[in-house]
Order: sequence, then C-alpha cells, then structure tokens
Amino acid sequence: MYERARAFSVPAVIPFPHNFVGPDPNNIPNPTMHWLPDPIGFPFEPDSREAKTYIIFVHGWNQTTDRALMYGETMFKRLWHSGYKGRFAVFTWPTFVGEFTFNDSEYRAWKCGESLKQYVNSLPAGYARNLAAHSMGNIVAGEAVRLGASLRNYALLNAALPAMCYDHNAALEQWNFTTPNKDPDLGTRALAYVDRFANNFGVRRINFALTQDRATTTAWQGNNFLKPESSAGAYFYDYTPTAQAGQRLRISFLGLSPARFLIDPHESMSYACQSLTRAVGAEPATGGFEAVVVMDVYGFDREHSAQFIWTLNVTQPFYQRLLQELQ
Repeated sequence: MYERARAFSVPAVIPFPHNFVGPDPNNIPNPTMHWLPDPIGFPFEPDSREAKTYIIFVHGWNQTTDRALMYGETMFKRLWHSGYKGRFAVFTWPTFVGEFTFNDSEYRAWKCGESLKQYVNSLPAGYARNLAAHSMGNIVAGEAVRLGASLRNYALLNAALPAMCYDHNAALEQWNFTTPNKDPDLGTRALAYVDRFANNFGVRRINFALTQDRATTTAWQGNNFLKPESSAGAYFYDYTPTAQAGQRLRISFLGLSPARFLIDPHESMSYACQSLTRAVGAEPATGGFEAVVVMDVYGFDREHSAQFIWTLNVTQPFYQRLLQELQ
C-alpha cells in the first residue's frame, strides 16, 4: 500500500570521524551515499485511482526500523482517513538507538541527506512531491533540500535542529556561548549551523512547532549544553576563536596524536558546535518559513511524538492541517 526506501553507504557502516587519529583530515573516509528500495517482501502495488502526488515521511533519532515503519504506517493510515489518496513513502536512515547517541546520529543524519535527495529525485515524473520529516529527520530532510531535492512542499514536524540554521536573527538567541556561528572568518562560519538552510531552494517550507515539546526543549537543550563533545581518555573537540583561520575548530586526541583541524561541516556541527538558539521545533518565531503551525492548539502538551502515538480523535485535526499545508 505504500513504498519503502532506505539510505545506504559505501562503506556499509558510516565511520565515526573521532575514531581516526592524527592531524590529516583526509584520513577520514567520507562515505559515498546511495539509497535502495526496501519492500521487505511486499512490493508496492499502485492504486489505479491514485492522485498524482507523493508524501515522503522521514523518521527521527533513536528509532529501530520497526518503530520507524510503525510511525510511517500510522501517518499513512491517518492521512488516508483524512482524505489523502496519493502515494505515500517511508524513508529510513541508520540512526543509533540509545540515550547517549545523539551526536553520532546527527552526524549520520547529515550524511544521509544525499541519499534522500537521490531518492526524491528518482520518483516518477508527473507527481507532486511533498516531504514530512519528524525530529532529527529534519536534518536528513533539510540537507536533502539544500542539495537539490525536487519538492513542492516540506513540513518540519517537531524539528530537532537549531533555529539559527534557518534564521540568524539575534532576537532568537537564548545563550551566550562562544561558538563558530559568529566567527568573522567565513570559512570557519561555514562549518557552523548558522544560515545552513537560509535559502528555501524553491521549496515551500512549513514549521510545525510545539513550544513545550520535552524532546526539543529539555533533552535537546541539555545535549547542546554539553557540546563540544569529549570522551574521557580518548578525544575532545573544541573551538578556539583566537587561533588562525582554518585552525579554530579541532579535535585533540589525548596522548595519542597531534590535533586534527576540522574541514567537514557535518563533523563540526555534530560534535563541536553549540547552537545559540532553541530548536526549530520549539521556536515558532523562527523566520524563513512560508507558514508556521503552532501545534499547541492540538493539545499535544509536551509529547514529542503525539502525531504517532495518540489516538485518532486527538490527532485528526493535525493531519487535516498537514494535508492542507502540503496542498
């Protein structure tokens, strides 16, 4: 009844950049990203009466494949009950599962944007393409859009990435960290979050925000406070604004090897860069969107995944609005 696809890479497991010691950043293997159809034994059978449109769903962090598919199937069913008769697809990516895997999963999410872009652009011509991503899935989705995914609309649901990726307005800043987001050197700033998605790349974007979402407030902010990341006895990331340009972001290996300077924004953002703003999914004042929907009106309270785990009678107004915003 719906399509499934997944990101995959060469090598098959995306390596941790902090596992590679030494001063040469070229020692880190940069994975080549692709995608594969993933029918799981049930090939897709299109409906002859279908509307010529797609909605592609991208799950977030800390999801097993079974749970990601359950979220996708719940969305598909509730969209269908709300009148949607187009095609639906679930795109999965290799997030880690576990409490202390956020930064490593973020690194993978940035890499998987290329896979999602390829998948979206492979879809048959003549169909309007729309994207709906949840939580950290918006890093995968946002990067896919930045890289050239051909879409009509993109809905960000409870997005777990910095508001400053979209809007550098100082009024959004909550903290006074010393970060590369404000570095005067353009090369250093290009390794940071700021304005990563400031351009809409021709895609209509809608921010579905939940202001008291426990995941994008308490949990996400707690992880942000702990950056740059360090691992006792192994490595630590840091940002030194007084160092010469090109050497302000680095990883040092404790007692093992000289420091390595960062050149990959995916590594820098995931491990070495703090956000000065709240997450997009908790900050409806974030600029750069064609529409904003504050999900507090649906009674979702602080529940990060209410769209998928709460009952139909509660969530149906949300799905009706999602269909409206995806046109």
